Amino acid sequence: MFNDKLYFILEKKELKDVLLLMPSFATWLKQSKIEEISINLNNIFEFFIAFFATSSLNIKCHINSDFGYILDDESFKKIELKKTDEKIVIDENFNFFVRTSGSTAKSKSIQKSIKQMFSEAKALNDFLNLKDLNFYSSVSHLHLFGLTFKVFLPLISGGKVYSAVLNYPESLYEIDFKNSIYITSPTILNVISKHDDLPNLSELKLMITAGSKLKERVRSELLDKFKVDIMEIYGSSESGVVARNFGSGFELFDNVSVSITKENQLLISSPWCDEFLSSDTGRVDGKKLTLFGRADRIVKLNDFRFYLDEAEEWLDTHKFVKDAKCALLDDNTRVKTLISLSELGKKEFLKGGKKAITTELKSFCRDKFKTNLRHFKIVEEIKYNQNGKFSKNDFVNSFCNYKKPLLKRVDEKNSNGEYKFESYMSEELFFYEGHFNNYPITPGFIELGLIYDALNELGFNIDDIVAIKNIKFTALLRPFERIILTLKQEKNRVECKIEGKTRYASARVVFREQDE
Repeated sequence: MFNDKLYFILEKKELKDVLLLMPSFATWLKQSKIEEISINLNNIFEFFIAFFATSSLNIKCHINSDFGYILDDESFKKIELKKTDEKIVIDENFNFFVRTSGSTAKSKSIQKSIKQMFSEAKALNDFLNLKDLNFYSSVSHLHLFGLTFKVFLPLISGGKVYSAVLNYPESLYEIDFKNSIYITSPTILNVISKHDDLPNLSELKLMITAGSKLKERVRSELLDKFKVDIMEIYGSSESGVVARNFGSGFELFDNVSVSITKENQLLISSPWCDEFLSSDTGRVDGKKLTLFGRADRIVKLNDFRFYLDEAEEWLDTHKFVKDAKCALLDDNTRVKTLISLSELGKKEFLKGGKKAITTELKSFCRDKFKTNLRHFKIVEEIKYNQNGKFSKNDFVNSFCNYKKPLLKRVDEKNSNGEYKFESYMSEELFFYEGHFNNYPITPGFIELGLIYDALNELGFNIDDIVAIKNIKFTALLRPFERIILTLKQEKNRVECKIEGKTRYASARVVFREQDE
């Protein structure tokens, strides 16, 4: 069941080190009279010890949860473990609970068995033909995707596991990826695709990604830059792996059976998944799986069957669009759309504002979706969670957000007696939506508002202002500008200036003189 070649790179430990420490941990569990435990260990070597020792006992086990005794990094350090040759028997039928990623609703606990996990890992190993590979990842082993590919797959294949999480480009620079796979998410791959200074990624045998849809643009950019194979996994916490996509569409794994219900939902079964009715819809042609989207992402509008996922994919193909999300909000009859702009989109936004962007996108979508895409909001970024998910609540919060410019203090009082603040003129700011939607500029009252905000943060009493003199707006402040607001106090007045590529505004704020 366990491959003796399993190795932990950072810890310089082998499988035998895990096996020698497991009995001691099992003894601690019994002596502590623990009947229920949540294993929340970030170190994967320690996780192996705790999880498989727990599986030898009749203890209710959760991963990444808050039930029973919570075993975290700090509490594990307090346990005195000793190596012993005592043997313990792992029960393949041992059940444990792991949390779902919560893409469609709140995260929930689902039950899995060790037998199911080994069956799934063996099928993956047989398909990939893994031999002595290094396993690097940007995902946690405390979620099912990471548990499958960082724990059970290397355990079956005899891989070398790198326990640290590599979830930002800077963490990848010094890694030797020869004879390695990288387990990650579409969110991380999207970030990596923008970097040209990671030549070591070309040494990878394979990238494996799951959690949300991998955009074809991202796959294409990664392939062009790094010439690396990417296996996108389709599945869920409940179903485990179902299909893989190397760039030409999803194909079912061997021993996975998918039938289609009258409502086009997927009914999935496999050796590692008892029959599971997915919320996803699609069709099956032999081994080929075509996904239509989740059932709750298909809405009926004026007798028109509308696929929200299809609309997003179509919008993603437009040259102005970096990312798009669609939703039908409660008590609404019109689809709402979030758009983040590509570099070309930003140039168009500068020329014609939101009106130019939305006019073009409505025209682009009309033949395919009639007039059902009419309500757009331009955002700076569509922010996915660490699992690559963007929930309906995320959509609502983003769509309803009334974004104002934020001030960030960048310098304490310097030798010249000046205070400095920074602000960024995001395309998402509320005033680019209304009167300035066809030629976006930052209105003067907003610039004065920034001055008031800075004075307030510095402790000045705004009620003591008696005059604002010498107000000058010397240049138009446009979107995508990062500006510096400088304030300098001289007796009862404060000199203010807003600068970036040029000086945009200046003013003198006069305060009521205080009695001695």
